[in-house]
Amino acid sequence: MVHPRRVAEAFIRVLEAVSAGFRAVGADPRFGPRLPGLLIDTGADPGRCCVCFSVGHRGSPESEFYTFTLAELSERLVAAGVLAAADPDLIGEMTMNPESQWPSLGMVSAWGYRK
Repeated sequence: MVHPRRVAEAFIRVLEAVSAGFRAVGADPRFGPRLPGLLIDTGADPGRCCVCFSVGHRGSPESEFYTFTLAELSERLVAAGVLAAADPDLIGEMTMNPESQWPSLGMVSAWGYRK
């Protein structure tokens, strides 16, 4: 659901680069979906699990995230070969285009109850 579609592949590369960055500092960007199973493993009665995505657009917190992230890291990410040279500019155009939309990073919340 990335609009305009011409930036979708660059957007995916940026997401993969951000995910690799999280892993490089010891964070697990795929931890959230495992939360319900971990609650069950502790003996908790699984309550609920929710995954929340918002739609990014110009001026949104998601727009600021990509703008600042790429400003700080784009040269290193291109040099490392995880982004194409044109990707930062494409994403920059996307975050400033009032017609653009893209999904945010997902946030997982889970809770349970002791039996």
